[in-house]
Amino acid sequence: MNQEIRSRVFLVGCPRSGTTLLQSLLAANSCIISFPESRFYQKLFSGRPLLSALGIASLQARPRWNEFLEEVGHPEMISVLPKHAIFDRQFSGAFVEVLDTLAMKQGKSVWLEKTPAHLRRVDKIEKLVRGARFVQILRNGEDNIASMFEVGNKYSETWGPWYGTLDQCIQRWVTDARISMRCFSRKNHFIVRYEKLIANPAPILVALCDFIGVPYEEKMLSDYPKVAGQLILKTEPWKASVSEPIRPNSKRKFNDYLTEKQRQYIRDHIPEDIAGTLNHEERESKRLSESS
Repeated sequence: MNQEIRSRVFLVGCPRSGTTLLQSLLAANSCIISFPESRFYQKLFSGRPLLSALGIASLQARPRWNEFLEEVGHPEMISVLPKHAIFDRQFSGAFVEVLDTLAMKQGKSVWLEKTPAHLRRVDKIEKLVRGARFVQILRNGEDNIASMFEVGNKYSETWGPWYGTLDQCIQRWVTDARISMRCFSRKNHFIVRYEKLIANPAPILVALCDFIGVPYEEKMLSDYPKVAGQLILKTEPWKASVSEPIRPNSKRKFNDYLTEKQRQYIRDHIPEDIAGTLNHEERESKRLSESS
């Protein structure tokens, strides 16, 4: 049995930005184990300022802990969390212990936790999880917003309350993009541009494996559909397309799904500072790759 965890990795990003695809690609590496979305840190922290300042976990934390263990098929590990635990540090420690244990039982040196919304918890996770690394995926705003809006309307019972209107989708992407932009210079964060990933995935995966500390394996590009099937829950039909072959979008979601009026509304509401920063980052990345 492998007795050492080399990396604890959190894959985060705006919803509908490609997190499930990237998770499946990385989890196809023989050194990496991954799981269905835990949403653990999303539910962990109290929304009450005083309780949060004291480090007291939310009332949703323990029910989510129990649900996650059921989803990964290990309800017997419920006792890893002390019965009377109340602090977020206790909950986080138990969560990490479970993932470490499951990884080592399968001889894996890396575990990958993917919950898009944990993007909004990266600062707190960094304080609670020693040596945590973050892989963030960032998608073109127009297409990301269009995809959220499409799913929000197609699966209205699940997504509608949060992504049923264009304003909700725009605000989500703008807020998440600003968080990612703040992380550009952090050494424990790796930012993936979705468009680059689907255009030419191999170089991105090579660099990611180096960041995580595992060897790149060519089979990641062939085995990911099977892995995706193991990670997607039956209650997540909107993720079914992840098992399809990777191909650059011949039809952008933005052009394919929205009316011209809706497209213009989105264009008018993407802040110029975000668009300018992302365009500059894209140009700088291209310059560095060409000079290397």
